[in-house]
Amino acid sequence: SSSSSSSLFFFLMGVGVSVSRDRFPGKEALSLFVSETPVKDKVLNAICNEYYGTATSRKDVEDLDSVSLSLCLKLAQNNLWTGNLTKLVIHATSLLNQIKRTHAAIDSSIVQKASAALFITRTAIRQFVSTLTTAALITQIEGVDAAHMIPGQQRSKKNDSLPDASDVKGDGDESESHFRDDTYSFTRFPTTHEFIDALFSFFISTHVSEETLFIHLEAVTLFLVLLSGQLFQRKPLAASLISPILNSESKAIALFNACNNLLCTMFEADAKADSDEDLLGGIVDLLSLPYRLLTVSREKTARSTAAWQQLKARTQMLMLALFFSPTPSLLHSPFRWAWRRCKDVSNAEDHTPSSNSTLPIATPPLFSPSTKETLTSTSNSISNNVSKMNLSSVLIGSPTLQRQNSSPSSPSSSSSWFEWMYSSSSSSSAKSNASEPIDINGTIRTNHYTSQHGDVFMKFDGIAQIILSDIETEYGTQFAHAWFYENPFFLGFTLKESDLLHGLVLKLMKLLLKDGIGYQQQHLLLSILLLFSSRPPFIAVLNKKVDEEDVEWLKEKSPEKMNLFSVVWDVLLTCLSLNWRIVRDQHTHQLILASMCNMAEYALKLDVTACRRFHRLLHFVVRQYTHLHAEVSTSPPDENTLLEEYTESKLFARYLLLILHTILKKHGYMNGDLLYTFLVDKNDIGQLSHDSAFEALVIDIQAVLSFCEVDILDSPSVSQGKSTKPIGSTTKIRGALQHAVATIPPTLFKVKDYCFDFEYKSNDIQSHAILRTCVWQSIVMHANIFHVDRGFIFLE
Repeated sequence: SSSSSSSLFFFLMGVGVSVSRDRFPGKEALSLFVSETPVKDKVLNAICNEYYGTATSRKDVEDLDSVSLSLCLKLAQNNLWTGNLTKLVIHATSLLNQIKRTHAAIDSSIVQKASAALFITRTAIRQFVSTLTTAALITQIEGVDAAHMIPGQQRSKKNDSLPDASDVKGDGDESESHFRDDTYSFTRFPTTHEFIDALFSFFISTHVSEETLFIHLEAVTLFLVLLSGQLFQRKPLAASLISPILNSESKAIALFNACNNLLCTMFEADAKADSDEDLLGGIVDLLSLPYRLLTVSREKTARSTAAWQQLKARTQMLMLALFFSPTPSLLHSPFRWAWRRCKDVSNAEDHTPSSNSTLPIATPPLFSPSTKETLTSTSNSISNNVSKMNLSSVLIGSPTLQRQNSSPSSPSSSSSWFEWMYSSSSSSSAKSNASEPIDINGTIRTNHYTSQHGDVFMKFDGIAQIILSDIETEYGTQFAHAWFYENPFFLGFTLKESDLLHGLVLKLMKLLLKDGIGYQQQHLLLSILLLFSSRPPFIAVLNKKVDEEDVEWLKEKSPEKMNLFSVVWDVLLTCLSLNWRIVRDQHTHQLILASMCNMAEYALKLDVTACRRFHRLLHFVVRQYTHLHAEVSTSPPDENTLLEEYTESKLFARYLLLILHTILKKHGYMNGDLLYTFLVDKNDIGQLSHDSAFEALVIDIQAVLSFCEVDILDSPSVSQGKSTKPIGSTTKIRGALQHAVATIPPTLFKVKDYCFDFEYKSNDIQSHAILRTCVWQSIVMHANIFHVDRGFIFLE
């Protein structure tokens, strides 16, 4: 019919094929495929001879979704009688096996047919998983001959149709119990089992190339679709069509290796393409030839398409979905084990991280009487912006920022952002010398799962470059976070590569200043920074200079060349100030302040712009605290509505003073600009001396400022006779100040060293549950597979 032809035309238009209605030869084949007529091989060949492209935008997905739904409904009504989907799946299995057998000399025509078959198959399955249970979906694939093998799925009449009350997925129903039972093996369903096995075998044995680009994209996309039953379940879905792969140690590890090899191959191909382009460009300039004469590589053209970027993005999202995919036991997942235990192939002889500084720290129990410091988030809001405040719980629930070299004490009943005890840190380091990967709870992860296949090796350089190129995306940030927090060997590799770490930190800072960045992505970026913040290799990189073009995105810059530490400090202070004044997200506040505490004792030559921003923030917080202190002191206790905000301001001011005190005590002689900034207006700090919580710190800081001021006044270059005020240029004053800071006596500091060493700590099960939701949100938004505006039970 004309309406059917129109639908099929737009069906193809939605995935990038632009042909007229009259010239499209496959419309009759697809019409027959979803009809009541059992199709023959001739029809299947006609379907598979078409090129269906790939959805590369939300518009493509919307068009595909609107048309495929009606076609798939017809297919579901007729398929159990006709077995057409079963025939297509068998045909796709045969094509995949042919490619696997001839991978040395791949036939492009077979690859094109297999891509088309996978496209139609996964388009149908994508619609089925939203309405059918796993049992009903397998029945659709297996056909009427297998229906009697699944309870409730018997079909004997032509007019019986799906879905119906017995197999439509309920609101949040889990997969059927008999599919979680070992007695109901997926091998009992041969068509499904052979298809999944052929897809898996192709994926792990075939390298991506120009010829296989689109079939690799279809394979990765189909894996995501097979996992997407999770979107339509309220609870974690423990069974899917690829559960046999995830539950098999050898297959799960092989799938992990295949995903990483695909990404590394793409990185190497991109690097070679960039190198070839630079070389060709040089030849063009030298010989004055038309550029088009030297750029006729079809491989480069294929890589420049959206399909290449989609494959890289969807592969990262697939790895995340597989990592956070529920298993019968959270602690027994071969795929997670492979991710956590893999090592760099260039250091195959090294079976441990290079040094303790590269390991996530093994922390003591959460509550211990030897506590010196802890930062703990709470669920209470301190502002009227409750909706935004509650968004912080979306990431990791109620996280704890815990000191690495001491145990936190039991928190008090206060509802503040920070619980703290004022005392010096004298406990010994608890950093672990364990040779096994350690998680952020201090648990040796290989106690959870032990593999019989030995260690897993891969190219860390390729993964690191993929992270560097894609970290600005939500899925790229999640991918980076998973690698840094889950694999200590990869963290150690990154810390060793100073150029890589330098570029990564600059990207992190640029992203944190980006307008419109989401809370979830911001929290993950700050978590990565916190993980780096106390590692010596990271500190060494921070004290290197940055080029002007690397920080052109900074709104305020010093005319002098900045070091990376100043860039990081400036960005963190900007984010901290904005969050404190407007957003009031407690998780963001914690992560930034903890990172700054960790880095404080390593601050060298802070740029004047960063120093001024630090001074402005402290000035604002002190004035806010002073005002609130006066209000609280004069208000009756039962009418005091500002007590919570007053407590928060007090604690915030104290941590800023601790940071300032640490910098001055550790490296005051290297931070003349910081002292100069606070000498200009030192009265703010003096206002806090009346409070016992600040008194000792304020006395030390004022003593240093007074010493420097006296030394400047005594300097011949800025004094004249008995004048009590310095005269002369700012340059002379700064010169005299440099002399003063170099002679600051250590005896001025009465407060003992206060060593910060915070780390991120979270509940493993809770973190996995929330990050699983974040991953599927990214898949829906960025994979161009699912309709964005459609409601998904799992994401509600």
